[in-house]
Amino acid sequence: MEPDFAEMYKSLNIRLTRIKFVFAHFAAVNGLSIPVRYRHFLSGRAQGNGTMAVIRTEEVVFGLPGGETSPPAYKRPVDLVHLARHTLGDRELEREILNLFIHQMAELSEKLKLSIGEERRNLAHQLKGSARGIGAFQLADCAESIEDNPDKPAPLKALAGRVREVREYIASINR
Repeated sequence: MEPDFAEMYKSLNIRLTRIKFVFAHFAAVNGLSIPVRYRHFLSGRAQGNGTMAVIRTEEVVFGLPGGETSPPAYKRPVDLVHLARHTLGDRELEREILNLFIHQMAELSEKLKLSIGEERRNLAHQLKGSARGIGAFQLADCAESIEDNPDKPAPLKALAGRVREVREYIASINR
């Protein structure tokens, strides 16, 4: 029986895309800058000859078929459709990313309470980016209001409620 090379290639491409997403997310979460020599990896696709080909952003699997876009869902604390699009529907990868996010969210929210000024703005920016990445858009909006007004206490109080809401929601879907 001959191996199905098309199926093997497709499987390899899906795994490579997952690895690229986790790598990029890990780098973003930990404030790491990706060296220029590796950036092509994050924007490329595996070819049969083992090289990477640069692809246009529109071709990345994060878009919907046909290139349409959908607005974020604000009804739930985490837009699971948005997350599923980024993980290609891999539930295990979604669970792993959500668990990473819970830890990062807890750490950043504690640091936000203790920080002031520019440090608070930078921490809020980190949280905003990670929250948008997983589909926690309401939390991201809250972090953005802290980023815009780092010295006001009201957005910080609102953030505590959103953090609790997202944490409880993620815990409920992981049961």
